[in-house]
Amino acid sequence: MEEVKRLDPKASTARILFAKSGNQCAFKGCFNKIVSDDGVYIGNICHIEAALPDGPRFNSNMTNEQRRESNNLLIMCYEHHKETNDVEKYPVSVLKQIKKEHEDKFKNLINDLASQLYEDITDGNAGVKATTLNTFNSVMGWNSNQDEKRELVELAENAFNKLKQLSPATRSVFFHMLNRAGGKLDRKMFLIEELQNILSSNQEQFMSSFSILKKVGLIGEPYTYDGVYGYVSDLEPIEDWHIWPDIKEYCESANISLSEIINKMEFNLLD
Repeated sequence: MEEVKRLDPKASTARILFAKSGNQCAFKGCFNKIVSDDGVYIGNICHIEAALPDGPRFNSNMTNEQRRESNNLLIMCYEHHKETNDVEKYPVSVLKQIKKEHEDKFKNLINDLASQLYEDITDGNAGVKATTLNTFNSVMGWNSNQDEKRELVELAENAFNKLKQLSPATRSVFFHMLNRAGGKLDRKMFLIEELQNILSSNQEQFMSSFSILKKVGLIGEPYTYDGVYGYVSDLEPIEDWHIWPDIKEYCESANISLSEIINKMEFNLLD
């Protein structure tokens, strides 16, 4: 029988755990981040069945390697890591259910890039342009006149055409950029390192998409920002309209899927 010793999770395992975490504590109802807005790692990788005999839920039948596999680990904030050490309240079955429910909720973060690579961009993926933006104007409370609406529709078509130049996988990267923008940063800014961690299952695709998105004019060059650890980038406006943060705000207010508009290019949802 091997000597029981604590083995740190492999780097590849940690990346998978983070990607599946959605940058959020796995404990139900907790929205604490795993990586702060400043790019600092503040989460805890927790064992379901402990690494050492004096730990909670230790299973002597497991090997050291099994104890550090991803199916025995989940990421929580410090507070809930400590709380779940109560083995009576949180036995193995409960922690496994917590892990499953949380990772199922965020599985699109690592699945959508792969799945969309196989979509036929010309088959049911051509998108639908916006023609009026009536609902968008109403929800945003803009009260635009007809001339202003026509100008906005033209700008929205410009944005639509930029998205249409992209592969589904690159549009998915842009979706995550938009979805993660804001927080404690300006609403048009996103932290590059956070996106790299979330989409760690395909770093080559991320870097390729980043370059394409800059070339198309959807994002800007990376730069440093006071008080932020790591590089940030901006979602670029269409002419002077910061359309992407506005679309995100509209989706949140109207309870409309941002993914439908960005990934599937259903701009008619703005009408």
